[in-house]
Amino acid sequence: MAGKGYFGLFLGIVRFILRDYPVRYEYISKGARTRAGLEYKLPGMIEWDSKPDSELLRLMRCGSQAAMEEVYKRYLPSVWRYVYSRLDGDRCAAEDVVSETFLAAVRGLKSLDPDSGPIYPWLIGIVRHKLQDWRRSRRRMCCSLETDCRSVSPVDSANPQDRLEAAERRRRVADAMATLSDDDRIVLEWKYIEELTVRQIADRTGRTEKAIENVLYRARKAFRMAF
Repeated sequence: MAGKGYFGLFLGIVRFILRDYPVRYEYISKGARTRAGLEYKLPGMIEWDSKPDSELLRLMRCGSQAAMEEVYKRYLPSVWRYVYSRLDGDRCAAEDVVSETFLAAVRGLKSLDPDSGPIYPWLIGIVRHKLQDWRRSRRRMCCSLETDCRSVSPVDSANPQDRLEAAERRRRVADAMATLSDDDRIVLEWKYIEELTVRQIADRTGRTEKAIENVLYRARKAFRMAF
């Protein structure tokens, strides 16, 4: 019971934090999702969401645009959260880093070995390089541009104490998630933020449901210790 209560709290905190993030599927416009076939499924349509990364990579090598769109749909929310939390909520900078990450990914995915493992750790490797690039160039940013970027941050009408408490919750969750391995973090996010079933996660990763349950157990334990 204590564990369920704890993760109910965790889920509430994370969903609270996501209100400040301009992305789950919302980051992709509805029109773009519809054009990409992500809003509905017709009889006979390929179930892209259930395909493991290795198969998506093989399809991309054959020139499949739909496979590339599925990779984008699958990993954009997690990549955004990773970047946004490390840039202190600077949306303008986060958008730049995420865009640069996926631009580099598009150039490199087709040459990635399908048997090299999950795509997510590879994407996070690109993200880390792009974050380093952004930090190196930060001092050269024009002050007026920096001010404009920060001006698009969401306005919080709460009192100062509420803002401080919310910021502290965000920091603690981000810090705890940062301690997890890439594998643990993406599985935990898919389960508790994207609300995928264990079966769906198993399909995406090409693992058994039992293996995913073991990863979730390990990830929950690691998060609880870090939080």
